Formats: sequence, structure tokens, C-alpha cells
Amino acid sequence: MRAVKILERILMTIPIVLGVAIIVFLFMRLTPGDPIDLMMGNTGNVSEKEVEALRSQFHLDQPLHVQLKDYLVSIAQGDLGDSFKKKRPVADLIAETLPATIELALSACLFAIAVGIPIGVYSAVRQNSLVDRLSMGTSFFGISMPPFWLGIILILIFSVKLGWTPVK
Repeated sequence: MRAVKILERILMTIPIVLGVAIIVFLFMRLTPGDPIDLMMGNTGNVSEKEVEALRSQFHLDQPLHVQLKDYLVSIAQGDLGDSFKKKRPVADLIAETLPATIELALSACLFAIAVGIPIGVYSAVRQNSLVDRLSMGTSFFGISMPPFWLGIILILIFSVKLGWTPVK
């Protein structure tokens, strides 16, 4: 019974992932601006023939539904394409940065567990104490701040001001 439920949940992820991939594709293709113009930048010295060659290379001369089919087939085959800036396969770039990402995520989880559980237990035992109120205020502050903004502020504090971490 439990295995069937797990299998159902796993199978339910397929249409969700497919839907997300379609939505991402449509948002990227329907945003203003031509992808070729964005790739070429403001150089202004690219001929129309070169632009058409790039359109053909990236299949941007095809109808939207054909582009979507090609996109989904490529993703299903594990082909994420090449990075235009780095001139390397995107899968290789992800594989390079994945260990650091996993290390960062595990460190954050361990820190959250090591700090959060003791503070949570103490706050539960001593409700309405100063520690309880400070932990509630800190958690509300952390939840309400956008992560990118909070990240920049933490970089400024711990790297720039205190010098505890390296700045690249």
C-alpha cells in the first residue's frame, strides 16, 4: 500500500515537471527582445546573413510549437545546450558547480539544525522569555526578507566589514 502511494507521487511529478518546462519555455520566448540581438549585443556590425544563420542554428526560424517540441526532446535526452558566453555545454557547467552547491546547502542545513533546534527547545520550555521573543523576531525577519537582498546584506557584513569570509 505504501509503495503504491510512493509510486503515485513519483508519477505525479512528471506532469508537473512538464508543465514547468513548458511555462519556462513560453516565458523565455514571449519576453520582449530578440534572443539573437541579446546574444550579439550592441555590436551593430553583424550582417543580416549572419543573423539568419544564427536563427537557423538555434532553430529560432521554426514555429513556436516546433521550438517547444525540440526543447522538450532535448531536455528529455539530457541535452541542456551550450552556454553562449562560456562556449561549453550547460550540463558540464552545472556538474562543475554542483559539488559546491551541495556543500553550501548541507552546511546551511547543519547550521540551521545546530542553532535552530536548541533555540527552539529553549523557547518552547521558556515561553515568552527574552530568548523566545528574540528568536521569534529573528525568524520573522528572516522569512520576510527576500533571500537575494538578505544575501547581499550578509556578504557586506561578514565579508566586507568583518573580513571573516573571502570576497571574489
